[in-house]
Amino acid sequence: MVKTKVILLAILAFILSTPAHAQQAVVIPATQASIPITGAITAATVIVTGQGGKSIYVTSVALVPVATSVVTFTQGTGAGCAGSTSNVTGALTFAAGQILNLGDGYGAVFALAPGNSLCITITPAASPGSLSYAIF
Repeated sequence: MVKTKVILLAILAFILSTPAHAQQAVVIPATQASIPITGAITAATVIVTGQGGKSIYVTSVALVPVATSVVTFTQGTGAGCAGSTSNVTGALTFAAGQILNLGDGYGAVFALAPGNSLCITITPAASPGSLSYAIF
């Protein structure tokens, strides 16, 4: 009986020390806040301000763009995400009747680099809708 317990404890210790068990815990972001998106925005504009050491996780996007709308999400630091700018999406061009509906509020649609803000540009026509996100 004692020998069996020792063997079982040794097996348990081995399993707990494997790299598979040592992986980070997975966090599934859920919506903390939502914002409206309205009008045309001709220059990159911060819509969610980044926080030092934390990432923005976009959990849903719903847009109903006017035909010919071009929507671009970028990330970066400073006003208009001008510092360390990078694309979150490419330029999304819409035809009449198209919509953009991503995510359901649980899980990340986009994950930004820690400390970066989320910016949007919408030209030449409006693309009303909303965006939901979490920061941690």
